[in-house]
Amino acid sequence: MHYHGILLYGSNSEANLEKAYKIVYDFLKITEPNIAHITNNTYPDFLFVEKSADDNTISIEDIRNINDFVYLSPIISNKKALIINNIDYMSLNASNAFLKILEEPPQNVLLVLTTTKLFSVLPTIKSRCIKEKVRYSNDDISNYIQNKDNNFISESINYLNNDILFDEDFIKKYSKNVYDFILIAIYYLNKQLIANKDRYNTGVNILSNDKISETTQNINNNTNIGNSNIQNNTINRNIYSNRANKILLLQSLVNSSNNTYPNLENLMVAAMYIIKS
Repeated sequence: MHYHGILLYGSNSEANLEKAYKIVYDFLKITEPNIAHITNNTYPDFLFVEKSADDNTISIEDIRNINDFVYLSPIISNKKALIINNIDYMSLNASNAFLKILEEPPQNVLLVLTTTKLFSVLPTIKSRCIKEKVRYSNDDISNYIQNKDNNFISESINYLNNDILFDEDFIKKYSKNVYDFILIAIYYLNKQLIANKDRYNTGVNILSNDKISETTQNINNNTNIGNSNIQNNTINRNIYSNRANKILLLQSLVNSSNNTYPNLENLMVAAMYIIKS
């Protein structure tokens, strides 16, 4: 199979990277003794690239290193692989240079890219990749939450437990963590769903894909961060009474947010509306 590249995207950078490593292990047929060499970036047929700590970018120099790597013959096996972690940090010049590699990669080289900001990746790069959404199991989210800042988790749970629709202080403080907040909300709602067994609530059907799209578009069109208000007249609030629907809508909200929301505060408001309605 000829790979142009695999682009893994999702709101959890750690989960994206974990998935990328699993793909590389499978492609290179890495066994236990060599896993440490991969993760330490010392395996000769593997290259790991991420943003520089100095200038917070993936630079044109990094692309030159990638170019040197992919066009040299493998040393141990007949294949080579590389991971570019958080490709959204790639500078424009670097992106254009990388595109030349992506357009005609060697047959035996696998390019795995990750991002938490799919909208920031050049369309020409996205079009040349197999795109895969990284999804989470309940255990994945649970483990992820345990590794986050305790104050953020605590305040998120406090919000989820109270009766306030829009917490403007929370929005201002944590809008940069909105994707993490949505993950926590999904985990929280799923726990309630299991405990209350309302997945089969006969009063409200699970939303169809068309209804999810229609509803999130209504939310998108009526979100106003200026006064933390969403106009209710265009939205059927009854569909939110089922926790399973809330989870589906939150997942859809993340998937549609890349091209919809002008800023993270708007996305936080929309998420809060779904959760508390």
